[in-house]
Amino acid sequence: IATAAQIRNIPVNVPDKPELSSFNLPALVDRSPILVGISTDGTAPLLARRIRAQIEILLPANLGQLARFAAGFRESVASVFTRIEARRHFWEEFFSSAIAEKVLAGDETVAARETMALLNRPVPKHQGTVAIVGAGPGDPDLLTLKAARCLQEADVIVYDRLIGPSILDHARN
Repeated sequence: IATAAQIRNIPVNVPDKPELSSFNLPALVDRSPILVGISTDGTAPLLARRIRAQIEILLPANLGQLARFAAGFRESVASVFTRIEARRHFWEEFFSSAIAEKVLAGDETVAARETMALLNRPVPKHQGTVAIVGAGPGDPDLLTLKAARCLQEADVIVYDRLIGPSILDHARN
């Protein structure tokens, strides 16, 4: 079938034979408008399916609703917080707050009221914090969830020669 399709210039996908495929289909986690694609470039479709199943468990079913809710406040946030760093801090606080949990639970009326209160509160002077993250033997799989979160939220990371790139890959880009 793949040969017949290729002769006729018809795109074809053979999931377990990437050399016969003219394109690959990723395993998708769909929380529209959020989509997560997992691809093994055709080398291990079953592995992609297993990874997709693990991600499906981790992501709330209403995650797309949270994204749409936040989108409704983007212009207001941008008008209040003109600096990109301030907007990023607002959204980090918002997405890790009880407000986001209320949206995920379907209570958007209360969440909207609390988002407006968060948006209209006096802007606190942002004081920095310092987190010391132990990286153990340098295996990124051994980082705690809190350590990985600290690396994601850090504005500045100071490290020595013992920290390898696999640990720093957890930092925000």
